[in-house]
Amino acid sequence: MSLRRYSIQSLASCNKASHPDDKLDKTNCKFDCERIINTEESKTSKISQLEDDIEKLNIKSIENNMRVFGLNAAANEDTTYLESKIIDKGLNVSSPNAKWSSDDIMYVHIIKNSHTDSYSSLYIVKFRFYEDKARVYGCREDLRKHGIRVGNDLINKQRQKLKSLKLMGKTAYY
Repeated sequence: MSLRRYSIQSLASCNKASHPDDKLDKTNCKFDCERIINTEESKTSKISQLEDDIEKLNIKSIENNMRVFGLNAAANEDTTYLESKIIDKGLNVSSPNAKWSSDDIMYVHIIKNSHTDSYSSLYIVKFRFYEDKARVYGCREDLRKHGIRVGNDLINKQRQKLKSLKLMGKTAYY
């Protein structure tokens, strides 16, 4: 935007030239302004392309993540305990015939609810394989019967898009 403003101001100053020998300078100034505008547009396009690439990488990095609600956590729980709690109270409920192990989970991150204690904490579970995440999704109803809810982990842009659609009275999901 500032380049465009500068180029338009430069063009205006070139047009105000009054000396007859300045005709060539006016033409050069117009070409310079057009070059600056084209450069700005190409850089804007490149920035947009890079932002899209970063968004795709962010989505790819969390594709095996799942948000788990409905499990209460103590402040002093370590990662190993959290993994076993997810397996015992979540995964074994959703797929009791599957042999779940701590190797199926890469990590568990807990996000405490700081506003009130009436809501349970949020767990971000990263599965080693997408198929494990899909198995849990296949048994969402069984988990709900036990008070556990699961959902996709989304990037901020996806959350904002869903929020704006909800405000328009539409429902959507990723």
